[in-house]
Amino acid sequence: MSFLRSIILSFIILLPFSIFAKSPDILIKNATVVTSTEIGVLDETDVLIQNGKISLIGQNINIDEAMIIEAKGRVLTPGLISPVTNLGLIEIELEAETRDDRTDHFSAGFSISSAFNPSSTLIPYNRASGITSGIVFPSSGRGDIFSGLGSAFKTHGEIDTKSIATDIAMVMQMGGNRDSRASNFLELEDAFIKAKEFKKSRGMIQRGGFFDTGEYSERDLEALLGLMEEGQPLIG
Repeated sequence: MSFLRSIILSFIILLPFSIFAKSPDILIKNATVVTSTEIGVLDETDVLIQNGKISLIGQNINIDEAMIIEAKGRVLTPGLISPVTNLGLIEIELEAETRDDRTDHFSAGFSISSAFNPSSTLIPYNRASGITSGIVFPSSGRGDIFSGLGSAFKTHGEIDTKSIATDIAMVMQMGGNRDSRASNFLELEDAFIKAKEFKKSRGMIQRGGFFDTGEYSERDLEALLGLMEEGQPLIG
């Protein structure tokens, strides 16, 4: 038995939601429950799942006609979150047709929220390892530093999956590019200046005036304003 299987009840995560719908009660017996709260770890604990949700945690729980899963002391944790991932955007890395993680048209404002593929063949493998949600980011955008905006998704595999939260953080590439970190910081400063100039010129633009956005689209500049004014995280 692999180390992973000895520490996590991955088969629970693999259970499709249709099983939860057909079986109103699922009882996990004698698990080592990691609560991720101030309560800490609960030994030899039972967990009752009803209608797909945890309804009771305790010891010596008995429910008639429930599906019983004997944990035998294995660790049971809340679903894990992948904080930075391309899951659902890349199917085959070397096949451009299966990649939705990059663009030549946008930079800071590149949103992948509508491109997430809940049917990706890679999602079940991640779910089997305990990943039940992730913050999905693009890999690269136009230019050298901004890759775009990340959104949070569940990995339950339902075809009508919508993001948990859309465009919640911006990711950028610092270092390892063709230019130095010092140059990257100067580009970042120039981008903020351009966004501020764009904000001041909105009235003029609405009246039909011209504003030179430079290497950025209006979508990019709006995203940068959100970063500065709304406290959106910037991940480098």
